[in-house]
Amino acid sequence: MTGKPKLILHPGFPKCATSTVQWLFYQDDHKFSRELGLTYIGRGLGFWTTGAAVAEFMYDEAQSLQKLADLDLDPSQTYLLSSEALSRRTDVLEVLSQRFDITQIILTVRMPILMALSNFCFSGWLTHRPDEINLGRNHLDMNATAKSLTKFGPVQICPVEPPSLGSRFCKQATGTIPDGVDQAIAKIGSVNSSIAPALAATLSHMVHNRLAHPIPGPLRSAFAKIAKNSKRNSLRLKCKWMVTSKSWGMKHE
Repeated sequence: MTGKPKLILHPGFPKCATSTVQWLFYQDDHKFSRELGLTYIGRGLGFWTTGAAVAEFMYDEAQSLQKLADLDLDPSQTYLLSSEALSRRTDVLEVLSQRFDITQIILTVRMPILMALSNFCFSGWLTHRPDEINLGRNHLDMNATAKSLTKFGPVQICPVEPPSLGSRFCKQATGTIPDGVDQAIAKIGSVNSSIAPALAATLSHMVHNRLAHPIPGPLRSAFAKIAKNSKRNSLRLKCKWMVTSKSWGMKHE
């Protein structure tokens, strides 16, 4: 016994159904979290909040580490933290290992080629051109990351292919499969889908022909949301793009 609460950690991988897993555990007033006896840590690193603590770890490192250190934990509870920003954040993982007994680290994975394409179509177009997509790198990165995470706890690999993602994840996390977990995922469909490859390639061309400097992180997030929310309306996309980019000094036509 360590005297520390248990933690089930889901640190990604990005674009490997992380948003779907997060939705599964916070939807319907955290129904499945409660059924499995898990306390969900979500957006803002709060208990029983919705969403996931992703932006906190990506763009507010000092405050996120402080929030983890300040968490009021119950040693009798088992917590669940899912954030695709954590797979390579050893500083955060060190703090987590000090505060929790990490009993499971579950990595959701998919075919590397699909992962690379999904990453590009979600936000990778902001930092890379289409011909810079490295279809083989993800496989090497996934293996190296999984190996490095064993320092903090036992690592399990969970494929994301349907129709049994929910059952697989819950079984690996707790040994129990709640009724209706796969049906819930099938009903909601894609939670955080990427834009179409052709649109991503077009936007990538637009960005890299107009930028003299890399786009800072928070602004990348804003542009990715604009593209996703406007993908069916090119005029709306262009207007929002111009408004968002104007104050940052991007030139546009």
